[in-house]
Amino acid sequence: MGAGPAGLAAAVTAAQAGLAVTLIDEYPAVGGQYLRQWPAGWAPPAAPRTPAEREGHCLRQKLAALPVEVRSQTLVWGFFPPRTLGLYGPSGSSLLRAQCLILATGAYERVMPFPGWTLPGVMTVGGLQTLVKGYGIRPGQRVLLAGSGPFLLPVAVQLLEAGATVVAVLEATRPRDWLPWAGRAWGHWDKLREGWGYLRTLRRAGVRWRWGWTVTRALGGDQVEAAEVAPVADLHRSETLAVDTVGIGFGFVPATELTRLAGCRHEYRPEAGGWIPTHDERLETTTPGVFVAGETAGIGGADQALIEGKIAALASAARQGRLPPGEVQARLASLLHQRRHHQSLAAFLNMAFRPPPELYSLATEDTLLCRCEEVTVGEIRAAVRAGMTELEALKTCTRLGQGFCQGRLCGPLVADFVAHEAGCSVAEVGTYSVRPPIKPIPLEALAATGGVDKIP
Repeated sequence: MGAGPAGLAAAVTAAQAGLAVTLIDEYPAVGGQYLRQWPAGWAPPAAPRTPAEREGHCLRQKLAALPVEVRSQTLVWGFFPPRTLGLYGPSGSSLLRAQCLILATGAYERVMPFPGWTLPGVMTVGGLQTLVKGYGIRPGQRVLLAGSGPFLLPVAVQLLEAGATVVAVLEATRPRDWLPWAGRAWGHWDKLREGWGYLRTLRRAGVRWRWGWTVTRALGGDQVEAAEVAPVADLHRSETLAVDTVGIGFGFVPATELTRLAGCRHEYRPEAGGWIPTHDERLETTTPGVFVAGETAGIGGADQALIEGKIAALASAARQGRLPPGEVQARLASLLHQRRHHQSLAAFLNMAFRPPPELYSLATEDTLLCRCEEVTVGEIRAAVRAGMTELEALKTCTRLGQGFCQGRLCGPLVADFVAHEAGCSVAEVGTYSVRPPIKPIPLEALAATGGVDKIP
């Protein structure tokens, strides 16, 4: 489930091991967000920039030559024991049962609310990238990027390549804030060179890069016309920039709706991006036969996702007796070593680029936290003062997380906000319960679901 770097690597590795493989994804083509293809005629880079992009290109070619059933534009809306998925796609609704499931469902972007963040023209950084890379749409002419983490860099460069003017890039953290975790980045010189290359491109283009700054307010009527920005250390010392688009992104959180629906145990690990399914070194969860890979197993980037996809596929093949134990162990040893290497960098990024606590003061009482149900900061603060500090209680009291997105966007945001307001840990705030359908589908799709297809 999921055809990004992890799912793609898992499908190819499993098929090469002799397993019957079905690859399911919501997008029209495999590759996910990271390996998304630029549209025809839209000035893409001459060649893949990174080793992960090059490997992804090779995996796509290998996939086409393997007997893998690819179900594109197909939504997974439910999980039913034992290892049965509810699907909805071009051919309608169906149930699919497998001996092993590898869930590589990716991640969601972390955002921070501020006045005006619901204005048209304010988007996540990943949303801007999707418009540019996936559809050849320039999201705006004068773009401001604000948030934290290295994802701001490639998206800023891609916007430049698409012909947009990047007015500024605001990184909310400062290098000195990274010192407690900097040791974990030691040895990852390839990634540091990659980041430095992006920075040099932005400098040559005259893009302003500001450390320790953030967007504090979006201004406009029917759409964004300007943005107020300020240093994180002094949010009242603001400047106004004329922009028509604002991209915000403070890293990523794992997408775990399907693993929670599958009954997997979860644990809160901030160094891995938040709540992740508990899993062993072979990436098998506490639900037998259900494996995780990529950002679902912890935020780690494309390189780590590619490795984890291979690990999960080999472990699935071993579980079904398709590969000799000695061969599996030999192949896993190198992959596990590589995974630990990448996890050290991931831990640095997830800890060093957390949103500064000062940003929780930006939202005013009437700022929306749950956009689907229009629940405001004032309502959440009142509920916290009344003693409700768990998401499930807040959901019952305020309808928080009961809209179309079922808390995918607001869940992590509100959990962080409540923990800050109540002075407790995010783990104590908890998560929402999950019920099928985990994403909106037509009611007729439920009625039309018939027998169960099985992967041989």
